[in-house]
Amino acid sequence: MPDLKAGEVQRYLQGVLHASVTVSKMVVLGSESTVKDVTGYGYGVPVRVDLQVDGTSRRAVIPHHEPGSVGHEHMSDRAQQLL
Repeated sequence: MPDLKAGEVQRYLQGVLHASVTVSKMVVLGSESTVKDVTGYGYGVPVRVDLQVDGTSRRAVIPHHEPGSVGHEHMSDRAQQLL
């Protein structure tokens, strides 16, 4: 299972949004736990990210699909699920 690091999410969102981004909190949905970095969060478990974009509070959800025995062996399969 992959680890999801707040710093990496922040850098990714800055590149996508072309704005100043600060990740303040990440929460595995279905859990009340707030964590700085999400480790070992499993197949199909979305993560909510609370962030500031150019000083404005926003929220985003990062879905997760990884290769495995459930039909997501190829990157294109996982991309199709997200689209």
